[in-house]
Amino acid sequence: MRALVLCLVLAACSAAPSTTVRPAASGSADALALASQARVSRGLSPLRADPRLAAAAEEQAEFMARRGKIGHDGRGGSTVLERVRAVGVEGCHMAENVAAGQRSAAQVHGDWMGSAGHRANILNSNLDSGAVASVEGNGMIWWAMVLAGPC
Repeated sequence: MRALVLCLVLAACSAAPSTTVRPAASGSADALALASQARVSRGLSPLRADPRLAAAAEEQAEFMARRGKIGHDGRGGSTVLERVRAVGVEGCHMAENVAAGQRSAAQVHGDWMGSAGHRANILNSNLDSGAVASVEGNGMIWWAMVLAGPC
């Protein structure tokens, strides 16, 4: 049975922790492109891919996979704001979507767009850049989308 877990605010899903984590062949770039298409179809600017945000997203996806638990708290209790600042992004607007269990970019995008809070993050006009990371661990794919915008 496909495990489906979405997280908006510090939700948790337990799985047996594992230290084996590898990048997923699931289309992280495709997930960002789908989010950009959703924005453009609503008259918003597309999201610009940012490699610094990709590093923050990858860190969170890997942390969740290693821990076997979905959430917005990161390594050492870090917040998305702290992780984004740590990679050198100084914008005033930030958001993070996380998920686990979806096997493709289309599935995770559909689930995020089906959730009011996740959709609001994707369609937030204050956010103009982003990245999505996906990793495999604990028998599932873990996703993190990090979005940012200027002051």
